[in-house]
Amino acid sequence: MKTKSFIRENNLAGGQIASIASIFACTVLLLSESRGAAPPCLIGSGCEALSQTAIAHPGGVPLALIGLFYHTLVLWGFGTSRPSGRMLLGGLLPVGVLVSAGLTFYALFVVRAFCPWCSLSAAATLVQAWAFTGEAPSRAIGGRSVAGLAALAAGAGFGVSRLGPAPLDLRALRAMPSEVLSPNESRVRGSAKAKRTVVVFADVTCPGCRAAYPGWKRMAEGGRTRIVYRHFPNRAHRGALEACQRLASVAPADFWRVADAAYAAPDPVAYLRKRIAAQDASAVSRDLGAARELRIAQTPLMIEVAPEKRYLPDPPHN
Repeated sequence: MKTKSFIRENNLAGGQIASIASIFACTVLLLSESRGAAPPCLIGSGCEALSQTAIAHPGGVPLALIGLFYHTLVLWGFGTSRPSGRMLLGGLLPVGVLVSAGLTFYALFVVRAFCPWCSLSAAATLVQAWAFTGEAPSRAIGGRSVAGLAALAAGAGFGVSRLGPAPLDLRALRAMPSEVLSPNESRVRGSAKAKRTVVVFADVTCPGCRAAYPGWKRMAEGGRTRIVYRHFPNRAHRGALEACQRLASVAPADFWRVADAAYAAPDPVAYLRKRIAAQDASAVSRDLGAARELRIAQTPLMIEVAPEKRYLPDPPHN
């Protein structure tokens, strides 16, 4: 006896393909976040801006993880002929469409940012809802093929996430005056007579920044390079904004002593919270403004200001 499906053949295939595409997108977003970097996006896209909003981590859980779980359940629903599959899709898809519409509105009209990965997931949700109709025999993608394609999508998402985003907008870098890129208010390490000036955008809670920090220190101690430190907290890291604001409030005479200790501490958030009561939101906001103008998409990031203005792709490591 031929197995019956509650979804038309073409619609079933469309729902499965849409689910697999969204699993791919969610995997890119989730694995990029786990590395502390914005996902690979075109220059001018709003991936980094959206990743820094509170809605990207509802209840402290990455939205991409919720999306991955949701679309995996929907894929299972499209891949089974059991009545429970119909009940699952009937409950999930209306909620998914409403949430997707709300998130898209928030991104475009509140944050005023466009993320191609989020848009792919939103479009996939609409296709899934469209596919949830009719009755016909199912000769679409088989169960084993669905599982294989889902695994392939997740693997491809992992591969794309490793490519890394465009680190910054080089045209914006060329247009930004050196005094805006390296303001007098920023903390500086190294000789005032040094011929080379390097600006670093860093987050004291960022693993990559913590690995690069001893190298920045050595560069400044050599006498040939001045390091200009700018704060760029990444909300993907727990307590990043608070830690950067506390570090920014430290007086110039004590800044590097405190920074050295905070970067060496196992838990920089706890270290700074215990020792620094004040928080300088204005200084961090100023640095974030420059980072957003440059469309910086990752930490750590180094820019040489003098003798020439250029992006330095490889931060120093131990």
